[in-house]
Amino acid sequence: MENEIRRQIVLKAPIDRVWRAISDASEFGAWFRTKISGPFVVGSTVHCESTHPGYEGDTWDMTIIEMVFRKRLLYTWPAYYGPDSDRDGTEDPLLTVSFELESDGKTTILTITETGFADLPAGYAPTAFRENSNGWNDQVENIASYVAN
Repeated sequence: MENEIRRQIVLKAPIDRVWRAISDASEFGAWFRTKISGPFVVGSTVHCESTHPGYEGDTWDMTIIEMVFRKRLLYTWPAYYGPDSDRDGTEDPLLTVSFELESDGKTTILTITETGFADLPAGYAPTAFRENSNGWNDQVENIASYVAN
């Protein structure tokens, strides 16, 4: 079982703009298409409700693990096994997501990494990996559009 999903994109936006988009809960919610219950603060858990078409009403909690100004955001969240799954991802080990930023002054390289799939139940891990992999494909496009405006 693969343990890691990684997406990297060069964003046509300065690092300050991208940092706000990933570290400010309201901005994150705008491009990620989710309602978030409160600000991102290290150690806090926020409740999220999807507004993404086809996933409206799905909910989960995110716990903010680390925020390093203009460099990194790290959080944990439960696995997603798809809309027809009989399994609650909160019963399983959490997945860890990191957003890493690098800049050349004009553009920002964003690397998104999600790990922990190898720790999920064997019968469910491939589905979670596939669902999240597809989701990150959409989300890198969403953030690119969001920060370009």
